[in-house]
Amino acid sequence: MLTKEDYDKFVEDFSKKLKNHKDVCFYLYGSYTTGNCDYGRSDIDGGLILNNQFITDKEKMLDISNSLCECLIEHPIEEQFNVLDRGTNLDGRFLSYTKDYTDWIKNHGKVIKGDEKYISELNGHDFKSNILYSTSFNLRFLRNSLLKSRFNVKKNQDVLAKDFERYLKTFTGLPKKLIYLRTGELLDRRFVAQDKIKELLGHDPFYLNETNQILSNIKKLEKFSKDPGIVISILTESLTDFELMIKEYVCKYPEIGEREFKI
Repeated sequence: MLTKEDYDKFVEDFSKKLKNHKDVCFYLYGSYTTGNCDYGRSDIDGGLILNNQFITDKEKMLDISNSLCECLIEHPIEEQFNVLDRGTNLDGRFLSYTKDYTDWIKNHGKVIKGDEKYISELNGHDFKSNILYSTSFNLRFLRNSLLKSRFNVKKNQDVLAKDFERYLKTFTGLPKKLIYLRTGELLDRRFVAQDKIKELLGHDPFYLNETNQILSNIKKLEKFSKDPGIVISILTESLTDFELMIKEYVCKYPEIGEREFKI
């Protein structure tokens, strides 16, 4: 049975492993920080804010993934850590937290390591449209999957294999969402959206094309899903391209659009 000491040691050990990443803010919130934790049953809620503008440092993320893996193997505690960046936080549209959540984190969260001002930059929005809401959670899903990838290679490769197709569909579905948010046009085919996103953002769809090709080839999809190294490599590239499209969208359209929030 896990105890308070186990939880404390996990947090301490993970924080120490982040010492080489001085520009990363590691924060916690929820029952563990308020003292209402049901040790052995409660998870630890928190996150990592990287000092990046929209596009996260993948070498850093994979190193942190290794550190998290080592800590989880030694201390098998359930955690819910979200990976954030300062650019997305400040804009807020593609941040998965709503305003009440960001207010809670600012007032009750605890920075374990790093610059506390990163927390103050969290710009949660309420009343997001369904498309914008799902897009922010898709970004969160891909980032958190990469953060947990090293642990899954060690302990749960079935998760990587099972979620591989979901990674690809999450990535290739982004152009359709961004096109709708700005033009109102609903596209039902990935390859059409792949061509149109270049018109909208000036984005080179090379990796989109490659990923769409994998999705269209069942044998290749099944083969790749069984190789953790390939899965992580494709997840890394997909996430980078996903983030790049978000960055280009925010830079081109800094003002909130009519289809981004519910009236």
